[in-house]
Amino acid sequence: MICIFDKDENLRSTLLQEEGFLHWAEAKIEEELNGQTSMDLSVPYFVNSPDHPGSGERNHPDVHWIEVENTLVVKMTDYNRDEEYFREFVIKETELDTEADLKIAYCHDSAIAELNDEKVEEKRPGYGSDSGTTARIALQDALEGSRWVLGIVEDLGLSRAHFFHESRLACVHKILEAWGAEVRFRVEVSGSGIVGRYVDLFAERGADRGKRIELGKDLMALNLNISSENLKTAIWPRGKGLKSDGEEDLDPAAGRRVSIAEVEWSQALGDPVEKPKGQEWIGLPEELEAWGRGKPGQKRHKMVDVVFEEIEDPETLAQEAFKLLQELAKPEVSADIRMMDLEHQTSHEAVRLGDTVRLVISSVDPAIRLRARVVKRVQYLGEMERTEVTIGSQVETTLELSREIRREVEKEFGKVAPITWKDSMIDLLNNEIVSSNAYLYMNTSDGMILFNRPRDQHPDEAMQMVAAGLRISATKDPEGEFIWTTAITAKGIHADAITTGR
Repeated sequence: MICIFDKDENLRSTLLQEEGFLHWAEAKIEEELNGQTSMDLSVPYFVNSPDHPGSGERNHPDVHWIEVENTLVVKMTDYNRDEEYFREFVIKETELDTEADLKIAYCHDSAIAELNDEKVEEKRPGYGSDSGTTARIALQDALEGSRWVLGIVEDLGLSRAHFFHESRLACVHKILEAWGAEVRFRVEVSGSGIVGRYVDLFAERGADRGKRIELGKDLMALNLNISSENLKTAIWPRGKGLKSDGEEDLDPAAGRRVSIAEVEWSQALGDPVEKPKGQEWIGLPEELEAWGRGKPGQKRHKMVDVVFEEIEDPETLAQEAFKLLQELAKPEVSADIRMMDLEHQTSHEAVRLGDTVRLVISSVDPAIRLRARVVKRVQYLGEMERTEVTIGSQVETTLELSREIRREVEKEFGKVAPITWKDSMIDLLNNEIVSSNAYLYMNTSDGMILFNRPRDQHPDEAMQMVAAGLRISATKDPEGEFIWTTAITAKGIHADAITTGR
């Protein structure tokens, strides 16, 4: 259902795919995580004139409400929070296509459009306090005097921001960056009108429900991109500008800024990496060997110079720089996916913006196994088979997570035995097993067989168990028969590959 409101916020029409209502030919909603949200709506429109005889069909009487600056309200779903909410779009452009007999409306998210048109003179939430302030107070400052108010605001800790003669939307984006938040805009509808407009801030949208996107199940097309364009192994951070001797005001041309030269880090004392006093940059030795330029043992860093304009404390500057470097020190992986939305069959198959999902394609060599967040989602209302998602901002690997856990444990309890490759492999395999599906078939001749998909949907993983033992396969021959590579019987374990030792 889509509701049309005029410029005075009067409800004028409702679009439904039912007889008697104005219906849509296509309704496409595209939403990016902390980014743009848009809607393209096309409805039947017939031009019948001597020059354009058309089909002779009559237009629905409500089609004239599809005009610029009117608004559309659409019901959305947030599976993670088990709730439905409404999103408002403003029509910014219309187009008539006489060949296709369509009227097309190109719409922007009304919150983004409205907050971009209103300005904040100057506010400094969190300044004047040693510890900063909350995201709730900062958002209240950014929205004060507007039609949009605070909605759900999670506890995001303390930080600070400086708003100076810029749009409310720019202020919101500064809040997202300073507090590490993710935003959602929504409206509240009651009766025949919009009664509230809200801005929600979350630590993270979406959830990890073990969703697997697989060829043969819901994956229909894939464009995978791996880029090292922005990959760096070291960072040279600089903080707030410093005054030169005798200056009353800051001289930006002087170029003197807070540095980390006096910061000294030692892994023996629990710091994440070694950084001697006097060195003004931070490097990652393991990433240097993996991605640096040159021969092994002679690698050269790929360094980036970053200014943290608001940071005055060198230790804080080093910590924030190290946090950013961890994000920059791995290739950017993204995948554009066209898939069938299976949520209407089983709720756990839902894919929402911000969700962590697993992309699994075992039929190529090497196999593609990617665990990442949904950063963009395109849905076509009423067309489940046309859902499109972009996954990116790859979740840290098992080894990276292991190193982080080890650092935290050593900080509390001192040195511990290293987390090994074998441990990491076990964790990885456990995660794959937990997130996989199982379809069980039993009979007296085959015993018990488990497939990762229903038998009529071309499963590519199987496990068979009878009284003599069990066997496992993850590959098929050219004729489609399983190649059993692992077997366990009373005589022992037989496998193509076994991970042992440390």
